[in-house]
Amino acid sequence: MQKMKRERLPSKVIFTILVLAMCSYVGVAYYYNQFFLFHTQINGVDVSLLPVDFAEDRLNSELSNFELTIRGRDGEEAVFTGEQIGLCYQFDGEIEKLKDSQDALGWLPAYCGMGSSYSVGLTAAFDEERLAQAFEGTDFLKEDNMEPPVDAVLTYTEEEGYVLTPSQEGTEVDMDKLRTLLQAAFSDEETLREGRSMIDLEEAGCYLAPKVTEESSSIRAVTEQLDALADFTVTYEFGDAEEVLEGQKIWAFYRKDKDGELILQKNLVRDYVEELADKYDTVGGTREFTTHKGDVIEVSGGPYGWKINVSREYEELLALVEERRSEVREPVYSQRGFGEERQESDIGSTYVEISIDEQHMWYFEDGDLYMDTDVVTGNGGRYTRRGVGYIYNRARNVNLVGEDYVSFVRYWMKVWGGIGIHDASWRSKFGGNIYLTNGSHGCINTPLENVIKLYERVEIGTPVVIY
Repeated sequence: MQKMKRERLPSKVIFTILVLAMCSYVGVAYYYNQFFLFHTQINGVDVSLLPVDFAEDRLNSELSNFELTIRGRDGEEAVFTGEQIGLCYQFDGEIEKLKDSQDALGWLPAYCGMGSSYSVGLTAAFDEERLAQAFEGTDFLKEDNMEPPVDAVLTYTEEEGYVLTPSQEGTEVDMDKLRTLLQAAFSDEETLREGRSMIDLEEAGCYLAPKVTEESSSIRAVTEQLDALADFTVTYEFGDAEEVLEGQKIWAFYRKDKDGELILQKNLVRDYVEELADKYDTVGGTREFTTHKGDVIEVSGGPYGWKINVSREYEELLALVEERRSEVREPVYSQRGFGEERQESDIGSTYVEISIDEQHMWYFEDGDLYMDTDVVTGNGGRYTRRGVGYIYNRARNVNLVGEDYVSFVRYWMKVWGGIGIHDASWRSKFGGNIYLTNGSHGCINTPLENVIKLYERVEIGTPVVIY
């Protein structure tokens, strides 16, 4: 009997050990039942030994670095992180289902490296308030900075005729559409895995468009008639500057009669030519001039410059408008500046410069000084006009006749009215302060040897700047 008892004892011990081991294993499994098992991954994220809520937090933390780029109409870009816009997965119990699907009794194989890897289709959503705050911090997405689109408007008045105010696209974003695009992007598994998304507002059609454009039927019904009358272009060249007569500028020449027919108003064509003259005529105007010292001064008045012949140019333009004929042209001038073509400065680089204060004259050719000399100008600083004249003519052996004098000069170059440049045989000195007490009647008295140099060199039409 004792022998039999001694033989059963190891069996009981082994059994007891096994029972205890099984209870321990089951106990550990029971403990791990509230967590994901060892070596568990969801969408590549390690969630080992985490409860459901912690696992969800870890998955969401991956979204904090998500980059959303929004590009505006003018190429500006803003980048927002998932954290900034409150981007979170919409789990809908999927993570809990995964945890519940795990057999806690498999904790030991999982511990030994036989874990599980799950791929779950998840969508994400943003926090409306945080998204709005992020947008408010970005200039082109801030609602106060957005310009609404403007509808095209066609108006008619007797004063101006037809005027089309074109539509404008503006910069106002359709926020509802943008949110829909964002929701679609965050519902895309591939986008979420890539960790970035870019929305081009222009390409995606997120900008609000004008409801009425130049192509709207209500506007085209009228503008098609006007376009048929303005299907040509007249380009005026003023040196490097241009004035282009086309489109609505031509519309402005027409008015409706009592029957609604469009009639050309010839006086309006003339008004246009007069506007060109007001803008581009330089005779008598104010110019900037760079003196021999390099000082920039303003010089006003004088007969020199460009002047449109309004009457003749009106006739030329009227014919082009009536024939609807395109042309690139210079206007008809009644007076031209020196040189074949207009330049930004109508004085150019060849000119005579006369300073009354310095009592000196310079002659520049193509920017280079050819001759300079002392002179004597109008008595007491008066009589010699300041402004821009030009070499009107040249003559030899002339008697200059005034109210109380007759003066013979060998060389005469008329500049402005009765003012000219000439020799003065009655003078032995020039320059200095002579003009204050013994000046000329307005002419520029010049030493003979220098007036000869100028006379033989200067061309008719050369500007003469007097200041």
